[in-house]
Amino acid sequence: VSPAEALHGSYDDQTTYASGSKSDVKYGVRTDCLRAGDRCMSFFTGASGEAAFVFANGVWTLNQDYASGCSSGPQAHANFTETMALPQPLQNPVTSLSAHGYENVTQVPGATCRSQTYGETYTRTGD
Repeated sequence: VSPAEALHGSYDDQTTYASGSKSDVKYGVRTDCLRAGDRCMSFFTGASGEAAFVFANGVWTLNQDYASGCSSGPQAHANFTETMALPQPLQNPVTSLSAHGYENVTQVPGATCRSQTYGETYTRTGD
């Protein structure tokens, strides 16, 4: 059994960007692991989108592309990279996770999006 399997249920996600802007999203989370339990996928699904984290070596990682709609002008392409470690001591279920990431934005004329770091907190709200 993998400790990553403890990440499941409903979670509130609060993201704080280096620019000072914040976002709050609700996710349903499901984690599936290979038989040996050393590699897992945690799927976060919410009304505003989804994210797929890979778990290996005690850390979840995200590397995902999005169309970023941060301006009233054209959408820009954004790549999000994020890591979050298993909470210590281990929890089952995981009640809270902290993550750190970077949003790399490809500039397009007229878009106001900028590349920046961000911090994220996932708090479990139920099954």
